[in-house]
Amino acid sequence: MRERRPHRRRQTVEAEYRQLRKVRPDEFQPAGVRPNDHCVTPADKTNTTINKNRPDEWRLTGFYGEPNTHKRHESWTKLRGLKSKNTSPWLCVRDFNEITLQSEKVGGRPRPHSQMQPFRDVLDDCNFIDLGYVGFPYTWHKHFADYTIFERLDRGLATADWFTMFPGTKIHHLDVTTSDHKPLWITPEGMDSNFHKPFRFEQMWLTDERCTDIIQAVWRERVADPWDTRILNKIDKCGRALTKWSKQCFGSVRRELENKNKLLQRAEKEVARTGNSARMKLLEREINQLLVKESMMWGQRSRIMWLRDGDRNTKFFHSKASQRRRRNYITKLRDDTGNWCVGQDHVNDTILNFYQTLFSSAEPSGLTDVVEVIPHVVTPDMNMKLESVFTIEEVEMAVEQMAPLKSPGLDGFMALKLDMSKAYDRVEWPFMEKVLMKMDFQNRWVKLMMACITTASYSVLINGEPHGHITPSRGLRQGDPLSPYLFLMCTEGLHGLISKAASNGDIRGVSICRNGPKLTHLLFADDSLIFCTATENECQTLLNILATYERASGQQINKAKTTLFFSKSTNDDMKNRIKDMLGVEVVHHYEKYLGLPSLVGRNKKRELHSY
Repeated sequence: MRERRPHRRRQTVEAEYRQLRKVRPDEFQPAGVRPNDHCVTPADKTNTTINKNRPDEWRLTGFYGEPNTHKRHESWTKLRGLKSKNTSPWLCVRDFNEITLQSEKVGGRPRPHSQMQPFRDVLDDCNFIDLGYVGFPYTWHKHFADYTIFERLDRGLATADWFTMFPGTKIHHLDVTTSDHKPLWITPEGMDSNFHKPFRFEQMWLTDERCTDIIQAVWRERVADPWDTRILNKIDKCGRALTKWSKQCFGSVRRELENKNKLLQRAEKEVARTGNSARMKLLEREINQLLVKESMMWGQRSRIMWLRDGDRNTKFFHSKASQRRRRNYITKLRDDTGNWCVGQDHVNDTILNFYQTLFSSAEPSGLTDVVEVIPHVVTPDMNMKLESVFTIEEVEMAVEQMAPLKSPGLDGFMALKLDMSKAYDRVEWPFMEKVLMKMDFQNRWVKLMMACITTASYSVLINGEPHGHITPSRGLRQGDPLSPYLFLMCTEGLHGLISKAASNGDIRGVSICRNGPKLTHLLFADDSLIFCTATENECQTLLNILATYERASGQQINKAKTTLFFSKSTNDDMKNRIKDMLGVEVVHHYEKYLGLPSLVGRNKKRELHSY
């Protein structure tokens, strides 16, 4: 079996690292490490070229930042000088003696912003990407009498073109007891791209008129498919036709660029010899067109939405796309039992089993208990509008709203912030249907909605390749513009149960102001905040409501992320009893929600200014 290129690269890199071990010990002496520590770490003078004068040439620099703060600017000047000397892809590693963020330090005084900013500036000037790490977050430590300081002083930085060569690179922080610095173990690797890719519409195809012709030909073709699958079948057929055309006619942009550039070099020599520049001008136009297509291709893969159409920065897009794939690449996974799954087949099976279980119905029960408290809200006029024929203007409006590259009291009180586990994915279909019927939607509309919900099927993209075929029996599709509205209708069940309990006096809620109305709950999409008096009776009522709602709807409270807040007037004994009943964490102050504090005290001005 033929070896993959990334493996040959790794052998070359390992050979070069072995060569670096031959450098004198004093040139490899990091701060706090003696030469006889056998710690192989490049020093500030180490600067070598790998695969010199070859197409895959790149540069390796072992850099040591000045330990004295007042002299550190000299190190940054030296780093900028190294950048200007060579344009090859560049990897720069070792001890920079500085951090970029406060989160890269634990213990001791905070690092001054004015000290970190020059390091950030030089990273920007050199176009470096931080390659991250595997292991303990910090690479240096120092013990004091009553505390220890940890900092991430050692790191690996690379330019975008180096990262493109080795997008699978990992930097491991190794454990060591003979030094206050952790050694860096760098594994420069490519990433496996030998897999079946799902169909994706390429924006660059739109630069070729033949793309429009193919799409129109497929949609104009008369077929005898049933009405409910006709559109899906045409979309599938259109994808196959575009894929075939792309391979046979559109071709590989990168391969075409390589060929055209070679032809341009020959044409330049021909112009110098004969003076006839017609061929050279034609090739220049063709190369510019290919560069536009290449930029669009990598821009789409990078998921960068804030640059304008026409901006051309292929290296930037390529770098972002590579970083995104590297960040999402799964090499191992922890399963439900807490064991690590290693190996692609094992990882695939674990993921597929998880989603197969998630999308399988739990056989809901007690639907009537929840549905009966949902009010009739849809009027005949509303139904008439819903069942009217869609106009061209409505369809155009819906399409224009899509992203261009997307597929579509005295006792005290307590507040309980609910977190629903996989909220959309657990919605039971029988419950959804009964909710729609109870709200008085017409039968035809309900059947249309249920057809949209129940005809879904899934494959799971694992490291860019689709695996499995899951036919769900519950759940709302993530990303579907209908799903948020359907989910809100499901929460009418929870709203009705809480409102009924409040009407019966089982939950009293809290007053917004003196003699004001009682507030029992706030629902916003899949976020829920419930208020009630801090008593065991009301806590038990709340537990019964949630259990009834869970059995019918399929929703499941994630107790690990659900939090409980008590007012100051609630005594500690009651807090402990309610906490034990609910089995959730108690917090003293809720985090921000939609940019604002969840709870505000009497001094509203101070509370809001603190955010």
